[in-house]
Amino acid sequence: MQRAYARAGAWALARGSRCARAAIGLLWLVCLGLGTFAAMPAGADIPSALKALAGGDFAGAADHLRPLAESGDVAAQVALGQILRAPANPQRAPEEAFRWFTRAAEQGHADARFWLGIMHRLGESVARDADQAVQQWRSAAEAGSVRAQGALAQALFTGDGVAKDADEAVRWARKAADRGNVQAQTVLAQAHLKGEGGAARSLDEFLRWTRRAASQGNRPSMEALAVSYHLGTGVPQDFVQAHMWANLAAARGSARAHKLRDELAAKMTPEQVAEAQKAASRWRPVRVAQAIGTPDASGKRRTGTGSGFIVGLPGYVLTNNHVVEQCTEVRAPARKAVLKVLARDAKNDLALLEGELAVAETARFRLQTAPRLGEQIMVAGFPLSDLLAQSLNVTTGTVSALAGPKNNDTLFQITAPIQHGNSGGPVLDAQGEVIGVVVSKLNALQVAMVTGDVPQNVNFAISGAVARNFIEAHGVDLPDDEALPPRGAILDAPERARRFTLLIECWR
Repeated sequence: MQRAYARAGAWALARGSRCARAAIGLLWLVCLGLGTFAAMPAGADIPSALKALAGGDFAGAADHLRPLAESGDVAAQVALGQILRAPANPQRAPEEAFRWFTRAAEQGHADARFWLGIMHRLGESVARDADQAVQQWRSAAEAGSVRAQGALAQALFTGDGVAKDADEAVRWARKAADRGNVQAQTVLAQAHLKGEGGAARSLDEFLRWTRRAASQGNRPSMEALAVSYHLGTGVPQDFVQAHMWANLAAARGSARAHKLRDELAAKMTPEQVAEAQKAASRWRPVRVAQAIGTPDASGKRRTGTGSGFIVGLPGYVLTNNHVVEQCTEVRAPARKAVLKVLARDAKNDLALLEGELAVAETARFRLQTAPRLGEQIMVAGFPLSDLLAQSLNVTTGTVSALAGPKNNDTLFQITAPIQHGNSGGPVLDAQGEVIGVVVSKLNALQVAMVTGDVPQNVNFAISGAVARNFIEAHGVDLPDDEALPPRGAILDAPERARRFTLLIECWR
């Protein structure tokens, strides 16, 4: 058993090249673009670059960023470099990417050095040189790059391109793991499993860091959790949980997890297998935006944003669990309020918050009728709030399907465009009543890589009935119909939404 468990632990230490080869994410590009509007030259258009990238148009995104990069903006230079070296980019140009990373690094941009280290490690446009990669990562890590801290920790822990130094590896891993870096989390998990680098040997700590890495979609960590639940090592034996994690890892290409999933299914009842499959279909990775803000007076950084809406007085707010899951403090900046997390529902991705908001109006839920196929809807929220306006953003569309992926009837599909930051915002009907909560969208680039086709406006919302049940189950009474303003028309909905929809900030 211990040999099998140690093997599971080894799976949890992902290779750095996996992270390096991953296609560029839209949120990462957004983070890089922060603060670039002040002196934007003609032809530079960050929102258009984001739109082009979301549609799989790498060349268009690069064309929009290039004028800003040429003007000397380091964030645009790094973003452009990422686009040009992205493995999914049909016009991939690593030589040009290397030049942009070098220009940004010469101006002191720490993450530019992280990417230079990646290119040296993989031999992209330069000779493969592990020692040079480690030097770049060390310089970037000392300058505060979370990604470089994670990469350096992994290189030091495994002796990849540098003499193994578990003590220094754990020191760097501790700096980056709490800020959401998966590589650092897997290093800490291994250190606690083996009792190396000054980390106490602890199955609890191994599982804690493994779970955090798995929650972000790290395949080896998912495999390790599957083995842990299968064997009942460090956790109660639970074949449903084991099957779910094995299923998720198998879907990400793990042959070992595929075999384990089939072995588990043979030991389970049909009802248990169905439960595990449903849990896997509902699972969504935690999205961690790493250090997108500078520290405030308390030393905390704003690490992400989302949307929420007021559902009860004096100040009860509903949002997605993934918006607040990694936060040590949740803020509603427009109301100058700090919100307390009262309850979470990780399975349905909901969270209930409370704060002193001094408001007189709440959202109205539609009580009698479920979403109807083809009905007109509006989404309210604060997408890309650092790049676009911080005032309320609304988009319109229709209900395009009455279930989510794999026939998940707690979700429904909408065509209204959403972006990062819309999560947790309300979906409103033609009278401005809430029928759902924005939760997710398909990753257009990943789907295009698998199918060869770019999906358009495939977005999902949590059913309003599920949201109402969650709110009421935690002791919050929704306002009586008589206490709410009269129902209006769709033209009134944006103004009403403005009064009860909030920008939510996550601080750590």
